Amino acid sequence: MTGYPLWKLAYGNRCRLSELAYSSPRYGLQVAAGTASICPTSHQKYQRVDTLTLYYTGTEWIYDAQGFAVIPEQQSPPLCCKGILLVERATEANLRFVDKEYFIAEPRELKLFHNSLTPKLLKEIQSLTFVTNDAETIHICGNTNEQYTFKLSDVTTIFHNVTTMIVENLKISEVWIQDLEMSPKSQLTSIRFDLREEQLKPFAPMQLISFLHEQQQGFHITFKETDVKIKQILDNLKHGLWDVGCSKTDDNGYDEIRRITFLKDGHRETWHLPLVL
Repeated sequence: MTGYPLWKLAYGNRCRLSELAYSSPRYGLQVAAGTASICPTSHQKYQRVDTLTLYYTGTEWIYDAQGFAVIPEQQSPPLCCKGILLVERATEANLRFVDKEYFIAEPRELKLFHNSLTPKLLKEIQSLTFVTNDAETIHICGNTNEQYTFKLSDVTTIFHNVTTMIVENLKISEVWIQDLEMSPKSQLTSIRFDLREEQLKPFAPMQLISFLHEQQQGFHITFKETDVKIKQILDNLKHGLWDVGCSKTDDNGYDEIRRITFLKDGHRETWHLPLVL
């Protein structure tokens, strides 16, 4: 199904459509139209902010812009977040009460902290952002939904522009490599894992190496060593890297090479893959 050209609507219908829309869709009409003659009378003004936080207290949503509390009904013009959008403690049930009228979200980075994650919730959060401006970086920390095991591929299939994913302190699918391999091709070029022992299950090093070798040059995976169990998994991975001819680098000047970095107490150890396995 193709979209209906905005300019084909009668002038009066274009005016009414703009009047009925809340801030973000009205802003979208404005961008799509390009000129006031196509999308007239309701030019959407906004106040630009670098950071915007949406936090659910358990009874209501609190809005914070760059460290200052915002009262939605008193906010004019609407805020336009161009930097970091943080959504905290959202569920499918409470997210529908977010007041979309007062903000426009075009974040370069989306932070999802301690939410009750489901694929549906991810789609609803994505709908908060301006349709042509999915965040390029997504940082997911914690998951209060014990019935859902996080799949990285759920993010790449919903947020089409994501290039960097940070996964922190939540259980991930045991078959996360296969999930990514089977998902539609994405823009992803960097993944960082900051997980505890019960959140990352052992995997075959060669499986990860094969996956990485199928990605574009420059693809980068980072693991942070958080405890003894994780160290065992990562040591096993290092042995696998050595066995297939991978070598350590100083992580400088290798941005175009597929590589894996291990972090521990501020120390970085990076291995790059050979061009041919």
